[in-house]
Amino acid sequence: MAEAARPDSNGLFHASLDESLCDGCRLCFPVCKHGALLTVPGERMPLVDVHACTGCGDCVTTCPTGALQIQSRIRV
Repeated sequence: MAEAARPDSNGLFHASLDESLCDGCRLCFPVCKHGALLTVPGERMPLVDVHACTGCGDCVTTCPTGALQIQSRIRV
């Protein structure tokens, strides 16, 4: 059976990080199935690779502080 189309499949959204809200818990890293959350040596906060991120929102729902949000790729 084919996978149903997901809201993230159109590529119009990606995750973004509000560093002022991130406490560095790292709970988001294991839930990203696309490898879009990168580690930076010496930092606890993730770096969002907007090119790899599909905007699925898995990291957003996992983030306990609300530091990760979905953002439109299109600026108006």
